[in-house]
Amino acid sequence: MRETEPGKPGRELRPPEPGRKWLDRLARLDFSYFFALLGESTLAITFVFYVLIARAVGPGPYGMFSAAVALGGILGVLIQFGLPVLLTRNVAADPGEGTRQTRQFIAIQLVHTVPVLLILPLLIHLMGFSRQGAALCYLMVFAELCRSVKMLWRSIMKGNSWFHLESLSVFAERLFSALLAGTVLFTTGSLVLTTAALVFARIVDNVVTGVCLGRRFQLTADRQTPAWTETWRRALPFALHGLLWVLYYQVDMIMLKAMAPEVEVGYYGAAYRVLEIFAALPRVVFYVAFTRFAQCHVQDPARMPGHIYRAARVLLLLVLPALLAAGFLQPLLVPFLFGNAYLASVGLLAVLLPGLAVKMFGSLNEEYLLATGAEKKLPPLMLAVALSNISANLLLIPRFGAMGAAVATGISECVFFSLGLRLLLKSPVRRAARQLVLIAFPSVLIALAPSLAVAGASVGLVSALVAGGILAVIAMMRPRFFGR
Repeated sequence: MRETEPGKPGRELRPPEPGRKWLDRLARLDFSYFFALLGESTLAITFVFYVLIARAVGPGPYGMFSAAVALGGILGVLIQFGLPVLLTRNVAADPGEGTRQTRQFIAIQLVHTVPVLLILPLLIHLMGFSRQGAALCYLMVFAELCRSVKMLWRSIMKGNSWFHLESLSVFAERLFSALLAGTVLFTTGSLVLTTAALVFARIVDNVVTGVCLGRRFQLTADRQTPAWTETWRRALPFALHGLLWVLYYQVDMIMLKAMAPEVEVGYYGAAYRVLEIFAALPRVVFYVAFTRFAQCHVQDPARMPGHIYRAARVLLLLVLPALLAAGFLQPLLVPFLFGNAYLASVGLLAVLLPGLAVKMFGSLNEEYLLATGAEKKLPPLMLAVALSNISANLLLIPRFGAMGAAVATGISECVFFSLGLRLLLKSPVRRAARQLVLIAFPSVLIALAPSLAVAGASVGLVSALVAGGILAVIAMMRPRFFGR
């Protein structure tokens, strides 16, 4: 007699097909982190492009170029005005309505470019740029405008969890930009023409991406879309946060340009380029985590601790091994990439790399607050961090040069983590916040071990730090420890 399914006579129950269980598990896997990683891995294209520039022009001109890039990055935040983050959150909460503000956001960014261009001559004069440096600064402002628009297109993709399309779009942009600008660099040897080619490539990419997304979404504002003044009001906390964040992140290069020889800026710029490759790894997690946090906050807040646990787990698995490898290889990595002319950058990188372990936990706190509507709490926090960074740079750069800037960065990252943690401890996920503190300390020790080895610490001490840190992290990474 055949066994049949209850309530459905005549329908035979079949045993699960071999391997079906594993296929079901594979179907449930979230590949968003993988696609976000692919997107950020394309930073290697930009990194190689900057390495080629550094090798082609030498530490002095490269220092001028790095300072222009840093100034453009700071002014670019005024152009963005926090709109990409706001658009990502809006699209994640309601894809249909969120995308309708896109063209309004682009128009606001274009308007914001005008006052940026008006204050640029004063900044160029105060920082002592040459005529070539001034041309680079103007071009970098236009490059940042193009980047700001591209971030809006990416916000639409991220808000819809289309991380696979975002990674493809970013890859196409960076590859096209690097090939075109690199060709101009080796043909002419001119930094100005190379940067102009970069701007042109970004304009072409934005037009193509905008046309493609315009066929899929309604990007034009309608009567229900908030007025410009309302959009500015909503975006202001994001804008203040972004401005203060970039001051904390890039003010070192600007202050070095004003207070130290350009060659010091070149050394620091080389170390920072290497650091940015590894700083891209936490961003992989945050791109996905921000969308997950925003969706969970609206749909099911009780599941938020689980999302924080998963984000922390991916951070540890992805970033810590990379920091360990980079730390032990840094004496070979910098000369191999930039040449022996940049050997002074090795010591700077040894100071900067361990700070990334602190920064990634501080940024996790930051992403949670931004995604859950608590963005108004962040400007005071970032103001304190930016002031601590500027103060430390003022004290340390005159005496220690680029090394002082690296130490100031580490100090500000500790302030960033500590103040962000205080906010998280007052939130509904305070238990998860306490667990992040316990995990952060051994993680920093693991990241610090290779730099101690470079400084001459014994093999036994370095091995003990790494082994003890790994065991402590494993013991404390349990889902139940993150619950409410």
